[in-house]
Amino acid sequence: DKKTFARTGQSMSPEELSAEVLKELKANVRQRMDEEINAAVITVPAEFLLPENAATNRAGQLAGLTLTPLLQEPIAAAMAYGFQSQSDKVFWQVYDFGGGTFDTAIINVRDGLIEVINHGGDGQLGGKNIDWAIVESLLVPALTKDYKLADFKRGNKKWRAAFAKLKWHAEEAKIAVSRRNSFDISINFSKEDGFTEPYVFDYELRQSDVARIAEPFIIK
Repeated sequence: DKKTFARTGQSMSPEELSAEVLKELKANVRQRMDEEINAAVITVPAEFLLPENAATNRAGQLAGLTLTPLLQEPIAAAMAYGFQSQSDKVFWQVYDFGGGTFDTAIINVRDGLIEVINHGGDGQLGGKNIDWAIVESLLVPALTKDYKLADFKRGNKKWRAAFAKLKWHAEEAKIAVSRRNSFDISINFSKEDGFTEPYVFDYELRQSDVARIAEPFIIK
């Protein structure tokens, strides 16, 4: 099914949208390396079946790629991070807890070759869940304690812009505290965000708070 964009009236299929991303990547290579890319390895989730893989290949063709071998993400991750096993003929679990999805696979290493034996995942489990938990359990209570707001809830159209800012800053701070004990969040809210007057929201996010909030998602 095609998606119609209200601002331009243009309709595009998922494959066409994916092709635009690939075209931009090709253009970046051409600009930086002065090299035209006609073939590329594309990584795909381990749970992709034939229809999804076929759609990915079509996107590559639409982007002008004549050859697009597909590589499952767990294998790509193992290769990219220099996967080395001290023993041969063993099984390993490789997982990717990404921004929006969780993907895991059991791989078999035999005679130097890597093969996916089984795979699974959760398309609704990822880093964004932690971001929103930070927003809803820490930032919103602190903000509404200092600044009284009516129906300040995620999903309320009136506060869509404000929550978008909270989500963006929550992710930025989450990444920062993976390398330090705390991070100072500072957000400038304006009338465009639904506020009656400009307001600066400051909050110190601690690494221990993020660890506590992330734990149930990691356990899941």
